[in-house]
Amino acid sequence: MTGLPGGERVPFADNVPHNEVDLAKDPEREQDLINLTGSRIVPAFLFEKKKWYGGTKKKHFIGFEMNEDVIRNMIEKDQF
Repeated sequence: MTGLPGGERVPFADNVPHNEVDLAKDPEREQDLINLTGSRIVPAFLFEKKKWYGGTKKKHFIGFEMNEDVIRNMIEKDQF
């Protein structure tokens, strides 16, 4: 979920493979957001990485501005 309030886009989202969900256009996906993050707050960022031995590693962040540095670091270092 990469849209920011007011329809603003995350500055680096175009350079990262992602799925963007607009809850205003697809309100039934709100329950997916709650199941993944435990919150209805947007934007939410969920990172998933397949482990070499099976399974997936997941990490999520709620909000962009207060998590921007961590999110950028994870993407730049390909930690997810």
